[in-house]
Amino acid sequence: GDALESMVEAGAVRDRESEDELEAWDRMVANSMARPDSPSVARVPLGDGNGVDNIYPVQFSTSPTEGTLGMIITPITDPRDGREYAMVSQLAPMSAAAEKGVTLGSIIKKVNEVDVSQEPHESVMETLRQLQPGPFTMMLEVPGPLAKYLQDAAQQCLVRKDIGPRPPRTRAQWGSKYLVLGGLLGNSNALQLYESEQHYNEIILAFERSFPIPKEQIPKTYELGPKFKLGPVAEKVYIDDVKGSSKEVRVTYFWLKSPMSKLRSLKIGSLSDPSIIKGLHAQVIVARRAWVSISRGNGE
Repeated sequence: GDALESMVEAGAVRDRESEDELEAWDRMVANSMARPDSPSVARVPLGDGNGVDNIYPVQFSTSPTEGTLGMIITPITDPRDGREYAMVSQLAPMSAAAEKGVTLGSIIKKVNEVDVSQEPHESVMETLRQLQPGPFTMMLEVPGPLAKYLQDAAQQCLVRKDIGPRPPRTRAQWGSKYLVLGGLLGNSNALQLYESEQHYNEIILAFERSFPIPKEQIPKTYELGPKFKLGPVAEKVYIDDVKGSSKEVRVTYFWLKSPMSKLRSLKIGSLSDPSIIKGLHAQVIVARRAWVSISRGNGE
């Protein structure tokens, strides 16, 4: 978790904003919700997440005490009922977990014959730590439509950082970054902005092989904490002109504001799939809470 420490924006450690700055931000948020810049800005429902569960077994040849499995298991809370799960949130390229077919976003149900489906994350991790050397089997679950809501927080997303909580006025003002929350290089509350998935994989391989990484290649990183402000998932509709005809383009997004920033916030969005943003938003909620356990030395 210390690999990106030098680039962390330590907004979760100390809030330097004045009361006037906080009030100014709160007024902008209230105005953006009460008087949106167009009828196209609206809250997006999360859905009920009901569906048929998909459970599958994976057998590993060695236990976690003997070597790495190549996956990160993090706590994820279903905001609908507050229930905590142990979820596979990251897979290393060409790792044992990836080769065995582990699916990102999977929830751990059983370890050998031990049912951990009702256990919180730390209890699941303790069960794994107590395994004897040798092969073991893990039962995992991809919980239907809920899998998209709780899927891995590593996605190519639209990004924009500017003043206020509103999204950009034009689609062309959005940029693009590969966002990773937690993962192999940071604590579970470290939000990292890479140029692309290839950039992310190159950094992972460099760390694994102890290669030096140029300063300009280290991603911008935010250590999320309870003092970060988080906006709701919403939708913005843009009108694109394509060969003389108008076409609606919908961007699902939310905003995130560091306590170290006076009025600027990071807008994170997606053109392709609203569930990407819903899942990332849910992960950010958990990550802001995770800062407390990490700061006390209880993180992974």
